Amino acid sequence: MPKPFEKDELLLHLGNLLELRRKIQDHYKDSGHSDTGQKVPIENEFIQELRTLLTDHLDEDTYSVDRLSRDLSMSRMQLHRKIKALTGNSTTEFINNFKLDLALEKLRDPELNVSEIAYALGYSDPAYFTRLFSKKYGKSPSDYRKAGK
Repeated sequence: MPKPFEKDELLLHLGNLLELRRKIQDHYKDSGHSDTGQKVPIENEFIQELRTLLTDHLDEDTYSVDRLSRDLSMSRMQLHRKIKALTGNSTTEFINNFKLDLALEKLRDPELNVSEIAYALGYSDPAYFTRLFSKKYGKSPSDYRKAGK
């Protein structure tokens, strides 16, 4: 944009940038599981690497945000800012949403009880897992399973 800035042109440019950021956040909302919409290659690659690392360390209750940031060769704050910019969620919210989305799949297996699912997803406290699940989906994992969805 050439200087001096025209107020209307500047506001239009800022509005377009905000709209683009909103579209990117909508695309990656809830841990980046959505594959609809327009692909944004750099961000998509980052989210894919993030999901791969989380999947590789899924059952480790000691896999922390600090370790995740080291594995991605980023500072904790850089990771937080990037995830927040892409998804609108904090790093912890992103990780929990990722795990809770996987919990939905695991709840379809009647052989697994809720505690086993919690441990398999890296939660050392099944009650904490149940609270997170209930907060996100509006019902406990057991009630979700009984309802069949």
